Amino acid sequence: MIGSQKVNYYLLTLLIIGCLAGANIACSKKNDSEVTLVNGTSENIEKCLIELAGVTVVINNLKAGDKASAAFVVRSDAHYKVTVIFSGGRKLEKNVGYVTPGFDYRDTILIHSNEIILSNTEPR
Repeated sequence: MIGSQKVNYYLLTLLIIGCLAGANIACSKKNDSEVTLVNGTSENIEKCLIELAGVTVVINNLKAGDKASAAFVVRSDAHYKVTVIFSGGRKLEKNVGYVTPGFDYRDTILIHSNEIILSNTEPR
């Protein structure tokens, strides 16, 4: 009986260590979102604001056909709020996509003349 108690104690100890290690890895994982913004218009973009869960990244002077990237840490469920101001003063604004903690994202936001589209999303 004593031998089987030692085995049970050993297995329980391994189980606890495994759970703690798994929890540590899960909690330390950096949940991030990398967004590529593509200016698919023939106009230059003076300023683009991308907001995710209260954090705003500003991209200035994006020429027609160019692209730029931004990175966010995903701390809560949220969507991208994208505001585009073209060099002529015209403005587009739209909420696109959705992210949730626990995943890393690689998203592409495409700016058209009259539309903002989440054209590609890749959780990793």
